[in-house]
Amino acid sequence: LAGMVDAASYMVVAPSIIFYVLDNGGTKEQYGFILSAFSFASFCSKPFIGWWSDERGFRVPYLASLAVASSGGLLYLLASSLPPGRAAVGAILASRLLGGVGAANSALGYAYVARVVPHGAQTTTNSLLSAVRMTGLAAGPGVNALLGWVDVDVGSNGWKIDPLNSVGVVLVATNLLAMAFVWALLEEPEKGGSDDESGIESGGGDEEVEKVEVGAEVGATELVEEATPSIMDFLRTVASADILVPFLSIFTFNANFQLIETAFPPAANDGIGWGPVQTSVALGSMSVVIVVTMMAVSYLSSKAGVSDVSLITSGHALSAGAYTALYFLWARGAQHWHFWLPLMLSSSMFPVMAAPTRSFFTIAVDGKPVLGKLQGRMQAYLSMGASVAGFVTPGLVARVCLRSPEE
Repeated sequence: LAGMVDAASYMVVAPSIIFYVLDNGGTKEQYGFILSAFSFASFCSKPFIGWWSDERGFRVPYLASLAVASSGGLLYLLASSLPPGRAAVGAILASRLLGGVGAANSALGYAYVARVVPHGAQTTTNSLLSAVRMTGLAAGPGVNALLGWVDVDVGSNGWKIDPLNSVGVVLVATNLLAMAFVWALLEEPEKGGSDDESGIESGGGDEEVEKVEVGAEVGATELVEEATPSIMDFLRTVASADILVPFLSIFTFNANFQLIETAFPPAANDGIGWGPVQTSVALGSMSVVIVVTMMAVSYLSSKAGVSDVSLITSGHALSAGAYTALYFLWARGAQHWHFWLPLMLSSSMFPVMAAPTRSFFTIAVDGKPVLGKLQGRMQAYLSMGASVAGFVTPGLVARVCLRSPEE
């Protein structure tokens, strides 16, 4: 639920934030910078929240991150009550920075799975977790579309809750709901988690320490050394293809997803005159496509025996075709389906790449003794790869794509 709220909270902002920024005296360049700031804040916070979960478990970091995200939603709502220009745009920026810090908890979900789920079931569980997050990403724009009819006067100074700033209300409500569920339902795993399968007790076990101190047995010494690999061993292992390829894959499809959700609202507005409601409906309709595709991926993986590598490869190849159609069909004065069809084709490939990439990575990490005890941290590092795509792509779109031919 926390993962779905995190994903939906991000995408509920996406369809209308450009109009919110411009309406409050901002520019397109500031729009791109604000979108990038969210992912950059998430990127910077993930190492800390990963360390915090190792020290205090999962409940406290989850609750703290959701509280920060809630404060960001409240600031997003109140930004429009400030004077247009530097004050209002600065408040929007600050709200997205807080939202990004809160969104760093996305790494906690995969780390929790790595800690509590037996190794043999991690692929299936990670696929389900990815599916839930993708559903949240797809559902966000649909929620935004429902806000098109919001018009509530607040006080006597003329400020009101409208379709643009009401997004902040949704952010606060969903994060508070997630906090309630985490507080009531999340169970802290025993230290050591899924490593119990192999008979290794939490922290390496007092018995192992006693063996080293008393008998200096070779087997026990090797086990301790294996649990604390050297930096060079770690770097050599991380540099292997089965670890680096998932990083490249998750960066690529997240960058493409960011490009589409950042560029689609202004492109559709310029090309066919669509506003926030129409773009929200179009982006929200991705949810149906993503759910259907995820069901197909689940069948291909579990029933048809298609490997993760085959799914990842075919997903990237078919995505290239969809992006080519996007390049040729998105134009001023085009028909509506010229914008909608490439959007649906490209979004249908995200589930084909997301769950298999995470599953392939989990299995690769489990198969390497040097990384076996670092599954949680490695999942956080992989999530950071997605964050890099998140804060690099919007700025690129704002500077390169959102320009007229004369510019």
